[in-house]
Amino acid sequence: MQFDSAEEANNFYTQYNKQVGFRIQKNSTKTVNAIIQKRQYVCSREGFRKNDRLEKSVRVQRAETRCGCHAKFTIQRQLNGKLRFRDLSQPIIMM
Repeated sequence: MQFDSAEEANNFYTQYNKQVGFRIQKNSTKTVNAIIQKRQYVCSREGFRKNDRLEKSVRVQRAETRCGCHAKFTIQRQLNGKLRFRDLSQPIIMM
């Protein structure tokens, strides 16, 4: 798939995630002259909480929300100026 802008890719992946049932966050962005060359989105439950947040000295212990999810979506600008999938760890199911 190709997208004309990063906004279009973001809208597509956000709509897809709402249908499947998970939320995303931007992990990294590479820009050159204020033009996005590469952007990576990951699941909001990616990774794990730092150990210092799990200590008993914290007055109110919050529930663990991160589970190490590996879902990610990477777009990269091609020579023709369009953005296209570079990496997708979870297969897209068209609904």
